Order: sequence, then structure tokens, then C-alpha cells
Amino acid sequence: MDQRECPYCAETIKRKAKVCRFCSAAVTPIYVEHSGANKQIAKILDLYEQGKSSEEIASELNSNNEYRIGSNNPWVSQDVDEIVVDFTLPTNNNSAKLSESSTIEGQKSKGGWTKEETRSFNIKFFGGTILIIIIASKIFNNGSSVSASSSNAITPPFTKAHVCKAGFAAVNAVSPKLIRLDKVDGDVAHLTYIRQRDNTRWTGKCNISGNKIIWSFNGGRMRVHPSDSKVTFETTANIVTVYTKESNGSVDYDVFGFSEVSE
Repeated sequence: MDQRECPYCAETIKRKAKVCRFCSAAVTPIYVEHSGANKQIAKILDLYEQGKSSEEIASELNSNNEYRIGSNNPWVSQDVDEIVVDFTLPTNNNSAKLSESSTIEGQKSKGGWTKEETRSFNIKFFGGTILIIIIASKIFNNGSSVSASSSNAITPPFTKAHVCKAGFAAVNAVSPKLIRLDKVDGDVAHLTYIRQRDNTRWTGKCNISGNKIIWSFNGGRMRVHPSDSKVTFETTANIVTVYTKESNGSVDYDVFGFSEVSE
């Protein structure tokens, strides 16, 4: 499971989220189940995002007597590099901050890659592919006309109501079959969701602007603040893909078939 409950509002959020998309509370991301190891990983990634090198991070941890959980060994730059590769999805040149002097465990065979290099390449390739898809989608949606209407971003047979249903399902981390479309008032779709774990009724509003899904819960404000999750979409004749970009920069996506959102 890639979801968990927000400790403040009990809504479903991503395990690695740093800010709850519903109540905007700061939360501790969960990378692993061991609380001590999770705390160390979170600190390493925070220091990495601040621009510190792997040598600087290792030195800071050791100076604070924060040794590796389990082995209790001092940190070295290679350990930090492995944490960064395993728990981040690079989409730019941030990987250049990793230690150039780190010695990769194991020797390369002639013309071959080590396990760590292969893993790093796969992660970067996947991240780059997702970034290209997102950029291509934006160019496609905006390229024909700066003033293109939101309907031009939607491929038939999908409609604004279908896309709103998919977006509402994505932010709630549930199947769109659980989302009910109550009515469409102009450009605004009104939706209802019964949360199964406590049988509470949640209402929402949704509007489409270009390739953006703008939404609100239970009469609250529309989520357009810079710290809010950014929800975008793209459609083909068969599927709608909803992209959710969290405030910490991480991007996730959900794919729904037409039959899932048309019921």
C-alpha cells in the first residue's frame, strides 16, 4: 500500500507526502516501517534537498552520533548515495550532488555495469520518461492556441464530468466507481463520495481549466494555492491519466478506463 492516513484529519494521503493535501498539515513521510531508520532517511533526504553533498551529510550524521540503524556503523558517502538513489526519483541534475569520489561497491566487469549503476539508471530513465510525457502533454494542450478551451484538452468520448470523476477518485485514492456525479452546474461538476471506513458523506466541486483539475471538498476553498497538490490530466480515446504533483515535488499518476468513470 502506497497510502496512509493523515494523523490530523484522517484522510488518505501518500506514504511519502510531507504535507497533507486535505488539511495542509506538515506530516513526516514514511519510507520504511522502522521508525528510527525512517527518521534517518527523512533527514538524509532533507539535507540532500538543501544541496549538501553526500560527504557533508555523512559527516553531519556522524558528528551527531547518529550512526546507521542496525549495524551502528558510522556513515560514509556511499551509504548516503544509496539512500538518495533508493528513496528519490531524480528528474533533473540533482544527482550531480552525489559524491563523485564515492567508491561503488563491487568491481565493473569489462563493458558491464554494477548493480547500483543499473538501479540508478533505471530510476533516472523512468523519471525522465514521466517528465517527458508530462511536458509533451502540456505542449500538446497549449500548442494550438493560448486561449484554448478546457474541452479541447479532453478526448471524446470523455467529458469534463468524466475527468472530474477521475480526478476526485485520484485525490481520494479510491475507485471512481465509488464517486457519484450529482449534477453539472455550468462548468462545475458536483460530486459525492461515501467514505467506506466510517460511512461519512463527502461532497466536492470540480472545474476543468486547460489540463488542470481544480477541486474542493465539503464547501471548502478551491485548491489553487501554491502549496496545494497540483492535479492535471490527459486523455486518449480509451483512458484518462491523472497526474498528482505534491508540494514536495513528487509526482504520482493514476490511470482509469472509460468504463470506470462512465458508470
